[in-house]
Amino acid sequence: MLCELDCIIKPTNVVLMFQMLAFKNGACLKDNTTLVSINKDGDQGLKVAASNGENFWGKKYVVVVGDWMRNLVKTVCGIELPIQPLEANVCYWRIKDGHEVEYAIGNDFPMFTSYGHSYIFGTPSLEYL
Repeated sequence: MLCELDCIIKPTNVVLMFQMLAFKNGACLKDNTTLVSINKDGDQGLKVAASNGENFWGKKYVVVVGDWMRNLVKTVCGIELPIQPLEANVCYWRIKDGHEVEYAIGNDFPMFTSYGHSYIFGTPSLEYL
């Protein structure tokens, strides 16, 4: 089915844009930090504890979790979610010389998705020409 509202975004650029907006508004970024608890801290907002012993206080958080999400949700909410992390393979195929235009955005190469045993999707060429 053709949907004229489909689009392709460059995820790296989108993440960078949101990070820059967050920094501009006073946020700090903590990569590779596993959280072990989130608790109300009176009128101060929330206290977040990390597995490395660091503690953070703030009124608002954006938590992008990794494979430790299940434990965090159970600790914070008392709910055990039936989830598990999955490994995803991302592959790019180089377009043969002379055929780049045929597969570029703006031509008729479709976006497609398969939700079968293996999840596969394809998009027109965007970055890797």
